[in-house]
Amino acid sequence: MAEFVIFTGFEPFGIPRPPTNPSWEAVKQLTGKKLEVKGQDNSIKEIIFDTEEIPVEYGPILNKVPEFHQNTDKTYKYYIHVGLGRGHDHQIRIETLAHKKGYCKKDNVNQIPDRGVCPAYDIEEIKTDVDVKCLVEHLCNQKGWKEIYQSDDAGRYLCEYTFYISLCENIKKSNPGKVLFVHVPSENRPYSIDQLSQILEDIGVWIAENY
Repeated sequence: MAEFVIFTGFEPFGIPRPPTNPSWEAVKQLTGKKLEVKGQDNSIKEIIFDTEEIPVEYGPILNKVPEFHQNTDKTYKYYIHVGLGRGHDHQIRIETLAHKKGYCKKDNVNQIPDRGVCPAYDIEEIKTDVDVKCLVEHLCNQKGWKEIYQSDDAGRYLCEYTFYISLCENIKKSNPGKVLFVHVPSENRPYSIDQLSQILEDIGVWIAENY
Protein backbone atom coordinates (compact mmCIF):
# COMPACT_ATOMS: atom_id res chain seq x y z
CA MET A 1 0.00 0.00 0.00
CA ALA A 2 1.38 3.40 -0.99
CA GLU A 3 2.31 6.03 1.58
CA PHE A 4 1.54 9.66 0.82
CA VAL A 5 3.81 12.64 1.32
CA ILE A 6 2.41 16.17 1.20
CA PHE A 7 4.76 19.00 0.28
CA THR A 8 3.58 22.59 0.61
CA GLY A 9 5.15 25.75 -0.77
CA PHE A 10 4.11 29.37 -0.42
CA GLU A 11 2.72 31.92 -2.83
CA PRO A 12 4.88 35.02 -3.52
CA PHE A 13 5.14 37.59 -0.74
CA GLY A 14 6.86 40.87 0.06
CA ILE A 15 6.89 44.45 -1.18
CA PRO A 16 7.27 44.73 -4.08
CA ARG A 17 5.59 41.37 -4.67
CA PRO A 18 7.85 39.10 -6.76
CA PRO A 19 6.27 36.99 -9.52
CA THR A 20 7.25 33.65 -7.95
CA ASN A 21 8.30 32.05 -4.67
CA PRO A 22 11.19 29.57 -4.91
CA SER A 23 9.57 27.34 -2.29
CA TRP A 24 6.56 26.64 -4.50
CA GLU A 25 8.59 26.57 -7.72
CA ALA A 26 10.71 23.76 -6.24
CA VAL A 27 7.81 21.92 -4.61
CA LYS A 28 5.51 21.88 -7.64
CA GLN A 29 8.05 19.88 -9.65
CA LEU A 30 7.39 16.98 -7.28
CA THR A 31 3.66 16.83 -8.04
CA GLY A 32 2.46 13.27 -8.50
CA LYS A 33 5.91 11.70 -8.36
CA LYS A 34 5.91 8.01 -7.38
CA LEU A 35 9.01 6.31 -5.99
CA GLU A 36 9.90 2.96 -4.52
CA VAL A 37 11.96 3.09 -1.32
CA LYS A 38 13.25 0.57 1.19
CA GLY A 39 11.58 0.80 4.58
CA GLN A 40 13.10 0.14 7.99
CA ASP A 41 12.21 -3.55 7.72
CA ASN A 42 13.95 -3.72 4.30
CA SER A 43 10.64 -4.18 2.51
CA ILE A 44 9.99 -2.11 -0.62
CA LYS A 45 7.20 0.42 -0.39
CA GLU A 46 5.80 3.02 -2.78
CA ILE A 47 5.60 6.67 -1.82
CA ILE A 48 3.53 9.23 -3.70
CA PHE A 49 4.19 12.97 -3.53
CA ASP A 50 1.29 15.42 -3.36
CA THR A 51 1.89 19.17 -3.48
CA GLU A 52 -0.06 22.31 -2.69
CA GLU A 53 0.63 26.03 -2.85
CA ILE A 54 -0.53 27.77 0.31
CA PRO A 55 -1.20 31.46 1.02
CA VAL A 56 0.96 33.87 2.99
CA GLU A 57 -2.00 34.74 5.21
CA TYR A 58 -2.49 33.80 8.84
CA GLY A 59 -6.26 33.27 8.70
CA PRO A 60 -6.37 30.84 5.76
CA ILE A 61 -3.33 28.95 7.05
CA LEU A 62 -5.10 28.31 10.36
CA ASN A 63 -7.86 26.58 8.38
CA LYS A 64 -5.84 25.01 5.57
CA VAL A 65 -3.05 23.20 7.41
CA PRO A 66 -5.41 21.15 9.63
CA GLU A 67 -7.15 19.93 6.47
CA PHE A 68 -3.98 18.09 5.45
CA HIS A 69 -4.09 16.17 8.73
CA GLN A 70 -7.83 15.52 8.58
CA ASN A 71 -7.95 14.42 4.92
CA THR A 72 -10.42 11.57 4.52
CA ASP A 73 -9.64 10.83 0.87
CA LYS A 74 -6.05 9.86 1.58
CA THR A 75 -4.01 9.68 4.76
CA TYR A 76 -0.73 11.53 4.66
CA LYS A 77 2.10 10.01 6.67
CA TYR A 78 4.70 12.69 5.99
CA TYR A 79 4.24 16.48 5.96
CA ILE A 80 7.06 18.55 4.49
CA HIS A 81 6.39 22.29 4.49
CA VAL A 82 8.75 24.51 2.51
CA GLY A 83 9.29 28.27 2.64
CA LEU A 84 11.72 30.96 1.51
CA GLY A 85 14.37 31.70 4.15
CA ARG A 86 15.28 35.29 3.40
CA GLY A 87 17.31 35.80 6.55
CA HIS A 88 19.74 33.01 5.65
CA ASP A 89 20.23 33.25 1.90
CA HIS A 90 22.66 30.74 0.43
CA GLN A 91 21.55 28.17 3.02
CA ILE A 92 18.95 25.44 3.36
CA ARG A 93 17.77 25.26 6.96
CA ILE A 94 15.72 22.38 8.32
CA GLU A 95 13.72 23.62 11.27
CA THR A 96 13.20 21.81 14.57
CA LEU A 97 11.10 24.12 16.75
CA ALA A 98 7.90 26.20 16.50
CA HIS A 99 6.12 28.57 18.88
CA LYS A 100 2.58 29.68 19.66
CA LYS A 101 3.46 33.36 20.16
CA GLY A 102 5.45 36.13 18.52
CA TYR A 103 3.78 36.52 15.13
CA CYS A 104 3.98 40.29 14.68
CA LYS A 105 4.95 40.57 10.99
CA LYS A 106 2.06 41.42 8.68
CA ASP A 107 1.00 38.92 6.05
CA ASN A 108 0.09 39.51 2.40
CA VAL A 109 -3.19 41.21 3.40
CA ASN A 110 -1.58 43.29 6.18
CA GLN A 111 -2.94 41.16 9.00
CA ILE A 112 -1.40 39.56 12.09
CA PRO A 113 -2.98 37.22 14.64
CA ASP A 114 -4.52 38.96 17.63
CA ARG A 115 -1.65 39.89 19.98
CA GLY A 116 0.64 37.88 17.72
CA VAL A 117 -0.66 34.59 19.15
CA CYS A 118 -1.95 31.54 17.31
CA PRO A 119 -5.56 31.26 18.59
CA ALA A 120 -5.59 27.46 18.49
CA TYR A 121 -3.76 24.90 20.65
CA ASP A 122 -2.35 25.26 24.16
CA ILE A 123 1.27 24.33 23.49
CA GLU A 124 3.80 27.15 23.97
CA GLU A 125 6.49 25.49 21.86
CA ILE A 126 6.74 22.21 20.03
CA LYS A 127 9.54 20.27 18.35
CA THR A 128 9.57 17.88 15.45
CA ASP A 129 10.43 14.33 16.43
CA VAL A 130 12.32 13.78 13.18
CA ASP A 131 16.06 13.36 13.73
CA VAL A 132 17.05 16.49 11.83
CA LYS A 133 20.73 16.17 12.75
CA CYS A 134 20.84 12.74 11.11
CA LEU A 135 18.93 14.04 8.07
CA VAL A 136 21.35 16.92 7.58
CA GLU A 137 24.32 14.56 7.85
CA HIS A 138 22.74 12.28 5.24
CA LEU A 139 22.11 15.13 2.80
CA CYS A 140 25.62 16.53 3.18
CA ASN A 141 27.68 13.36 3.54
CA GLN A 142 25.74 10.82 1.50
CA LYS A 143 24.08 13.02 -1.12
CA GLY A 144 26.85 15.59 -1.44
CA TRP A 145 24.73 18.71 -0.95
CA LYS A 146 26.30 21.73 0.75
CA GLU A 147 25.05 24.59 2.91
CA ILE A 148 22.35 22.55 4.67
CA TYR A 149 21.91 23.17 8.39
CA GLN A 150 19.72 22.34 11.36
CA SER A 151 17.88 25.36 12.81
CA ASP A 152 15.78 26.17 15.87
CA ASP A 153 14.67 29.62 14.63
CA ALA A 154 11.93 29.36 12.01
CA GLY A 155 11.37 33.14 11.90
CA ARG A 156 8.03 33.83 13.67
CA TYR A 157 6.25 34.45 10.35
CA LEU A 158 3.99 32.32 8.15
CA CYS A 159 6.65 29.62 7.89
CA GLU A 160 6.84 29.02 11.63
CA TYR A 161 3.07 29.54 11.97
CA THR A 162 2.48 26.76 9.42
CA PHE A 163 5.03 24.52 11.14
CA TYR A 164 3.47 25.12 14.57
CA ILE A 165 -0.06 24.33 13.39
CA SER A 166 1.05 21.23 11.52
CA LEU A 167 3.00 19.88 14.50
CA CYS A 168 0.08 20.52 16.86
CA GLU A 169 -2.42 18.87 14.54
CA ASN A 170 -0.11 15.90 14.09
CA ILE A 171 0.15 15.02 17.78
CA LYS A 172 -3.64 15.05 18.14
CA LYS A 173 -3.91 11.94 15.98
CA SER A 174 -3.93 8.38 17.25
CA ASN A 175 -1.31 7.49 14.63
CA PRO A 176 0.83 10.62 14.13
CA GLY A 177 2.94 11.13 11.05
CA LYS A 178 6.17 13.07 10.68
CA VAL A 179 6.33 16.84 10.16
CA LEU A 180 9.21 18.92 8.82
CA PHE A 181 9.77 22.51 7.75
CA VAL A 182 12.49 23.33 5.22
CA HIS A 183 13.68 26.86 4.50
CA VAL A 184 15.16 27.20 1.02
CA PRO A 185 17.20 30.12 -0.34
CA SER A 186 16.46 32.27 -3.36
CA GLU A 187 16.99 30.74 -6.79
CA ASN A 188 20.65 30.22 -7.73
CA ARG A 189 21.90 31.10 -4.25
CA PRO A 190 23.53 28.61 -4.69
CA TYR A 191 20.99 26.11 -6.01
CA SER A 192 18.78 26.18 -9.08
CA ILE A 193 15.07 25.41 -8.74
CA ASP A 194 15.73 21.94 -10.20
CA GLN A 195 18.41 21.31 -7.57
CA LEU A 196 16.19 22.56 -4.76
CA SER A 197 13.48 20.21 -5.97
CA GLN A 198 15.94 17.30 -5.96
CA ILE A 199 17.00 18.13 -2.39
CA LEU A 200 13.36 18.12 -1.32
CA GLU A 201 12.89 14.77 -3.04
CA ASP A 202 15.93 13.44 -1.19
CA ILE A 203 14.36 14.63 2.09
CA GLY A 204 11.08 12.92 1.23
CA VAL A 205 12.84 9.64 0.41
CA TRP A 206 14.97 9.75 3.57
CA ILE A 207 12.03 10.34 5.88
CA ALA A 208 10.04 7.54 4.23
CA GLU A 209 12.98 5.15 4.55
CA ASN A 210 13.59 5.95 8.21
CA TYR A 211 10.08 6.35 9.67
